[in-house]
Amino acid sequence: MSTNPERAVSYVLTKYVTEYMDKDVLILDMDTSTRDAATMLRHYETDDIIVIDKKKIPIGIVTDDDILSKVSDATVYAEATVLKQIMTKPLITISDKSTLQDALHKMRDNNVRKLPVISKKTQVVGMILQSTIANAIRDATATTPRLLSPPVKAVLGNLGFVLQFAGVLLLVPAIVATLLEDTVTASGIYLTTVLLLVTGFFLNSYGEKSSLNLQQASILYFLVYFYCHYLAPYHISTCFQVMSHQYRYLQMHSFQVLQDLQQEEFHCLMSQKNSHKVSHFSVAIHS
Repeated sequence: MSTNPERAVSYVLTKYVTEYMDKDVLILDMDTSTRDAATMLRHYETDDIIVIDKKKIPIGIVTDDDILSKVSDATVYAEATVLKQIMTKPLITISDKSTLQDALHKMRDNNVRKLPVISKKTQVVGMILQSTIANAIRDATATTPRLLSPPVKAVLGNLGFVLQFAGVLLLVPAIVATLLEDTVTASGIYLTTVLLLVTGFFLNSYGEKSSLNLQQASILYFLVYFYCHYLAPYHISTCFQVMSHQYRYLQMHSFQVLQDLQQEEFHCLMSQKNSHKVSHFSVAIHS
């Protein structure tokens, strides 16, 4: 069992319904016949049909029990019956920006066990089930305690995302410095970019990106502030110190190589001059 079941349940209930919804939803037109609808239910192995009107707006829901009850009724002709005649309306839906807790409240208030999830464009994007929420809560309270609690993982995951985003933004001045042939500045920015991306990657591997409450957002803000004002300048200055030492070493090495070349050229000139003197002296003797 989890060391703090109440906190684990609260954390799960803050998740969006889109993370747990069933995306395989059967959507049919309101003029579809009951017989065709029953065939589609059997083909797609589902229990519900979301009924839409001519404008593709969801207006009702039909379950397999609704179809069975109508088909079994001897007074009803299945071929002539369409979905709009047997559907349950109005359709009770939930926004894709709602949490699992919002879904539970809506299910309780309307005495239903499932809710179609609607996007901003009033399109059905999934179905959230009461049983799915119950399983999520049970898993959260039954798992063994891990090294990091869910709130800490949420903060680390979002911090990693912020650092990676900052690293990507630094690529712009790095490219500009490269085009201006400012090697030292460009190298420092590239090293800082790699540092931010790698740090963000490791934080993301240990955390998870999810919504934050006010307390977690405050912690994230202070962590980013601390990193930008203390750790990042230290890392950048360290990178510049390393590069300056390398630059000085290259300068000294280049100067030494230049001196060696000059000395070698001087020796060559002296040897050529001596050889000319010897040749003149030999010519004078022969003459």
